Amino acid sequence: MLKTGKLFRLRRLSLAGDGRHLLVPLDHSVSDGPIVPADKWDDLLRALVDGGADGIIVHKGRVRAFAPDILKSCALVVHLSASTAHSADVHAKVLVADVEEALRLGADAVSVHVNIGSDTEAQQLADLGAVARSCDAWGMPLIAMIYPRGPRI
Repeated sequence: MLKTGKLFRLRRLSLAGDGRHLLVPLDHSVSDGPIVPADKWDDLLRALVDGGADGIIVHKGRVRAFAPDILKSCALVVHLSASTAHSADVHAKVLVADVEEALRLGADAVSVHVNIGSDTEAQQLADLGAVARSCDAWGMPLIAMIYPRGPRI
């Protein structure tokens, strides 16, 4: 049985109430650098919300820089894992936030990235399992972003 908090959050992830989800990932600034200049960030978010996005996916640092009114009609998904192109293993994702922190930021869901075939696949899967347990305890929806990447693909 789903917890009440999780039901509320799932409802916010599909604003039209049709069970379909248009979630826009903007979590690439950690790995690739800024998506847009800082002074254009709020404009980008407003355009996405006005265009019908049900939710946006960002890292915790970006959430702290939002104008307060932007997400009044759009769900927030906080991405918990990251890596950079400068790492010895670009396919290794590590947790940089947790469910409790995402809740404090006002998240409606969290996401975790796992690269199947990477040298650190086992640790990434263990991290996903730990986040899933925490999500279950807190009534938080979880999105698993699973990609076939790494030396064994």
